[in-house]
Amino acid sequence: IGGESVGREDPRIRPGINVMSTTFGLAQDPKWEGLLSTKSSLTGKEVNRFTQPPQSPHDLIQKQKMVRLLCQRVGGCIQRCMGYDALIALSIATKEIDEKYRTEYHERFMKYLEYYQERDLAAAGAQTDMKGDRLKRPSEQPDPDAYVHLVEVKDDGIVVKGAKISITMVAYADEIIVIPTRALREADKDYAIAFAIPADWEGVHLITRPAAVRAREEIKCPFAEMGVSDSMVIFDSVFVPKERVFMCGEWDFGRRLALLFANSHRHSYSGC
Repeated sequence: IGGESVGREDPRIRPGINVMSTTFGLAQDPKWEGLLSTKSSLTGKEVNRFTQPPQSPHDLIQKQKMVRLLCQRVGGCIQRCMGYDALIALSIATKEIDEKYRTEYHERFMKYLEYYQERDLAAAGAQTDMKGDRLKRPSEQPDPDAYVHLVEVKDDGIVVKGAKISITMVAYADEIIVIPTRALREADKDYAIAFAIPADWEGVHLITRPAAVRAREEIKCPFAEMGVSDSMVIFDSVFVPKERVFMCGEWDFGRRLALLFANSHRHSYSGC
């Protein structure tokens, strides 16, 4: 923000934090039980619907009703759909990757999902890469950091570099969930990565653009207290623990994971 190094106490991102507060607050209201909350398929406990992938057509309907209700309360984008739809996409894609390659991504992801539900977390979904020269594929870029990519595999995790852009609400998110942005070829396998890390993880830097309606001084206007922000997320040789890696090199699933996310996100848009 303005070239400064600031934290979450900065008033310019408070309007976005207010939106997050609304999504958590209404989920605690008994009036909306079963809409903003649902039973976990993992533990049977009541959890925030934003933490539980849909299990049925009814869940999909409730998802859209939830999105619409919250949009009406904040007067605009509720910002949590990117992270939610990334969870939904990974819940499917990790299973399919495992079935083909005998990997263990799905088990890792389900453990992560239980962790996520138990703590009632909110994640920013980070899909869109800078892309650089758009006539060239990821592996052909003059600057390899135009797409987030693998730089090293360690026994206990991986190291990644690159940047994602236009990432909503990451400045006040608990987690960042990274997924591919496009179809990939075998030469692009280092760009076939998906993972989740805490939003304040070492090596992660944000360049943030906050946006909010101007404050009303004379007349009270609740919508003027709501807002949004988006950020460029820079991954500067970031270490990702192995248990948080959900794809690493399975290039032929880049398109599948990207579209699973996109289709779920279009479903969210229909709620908006």
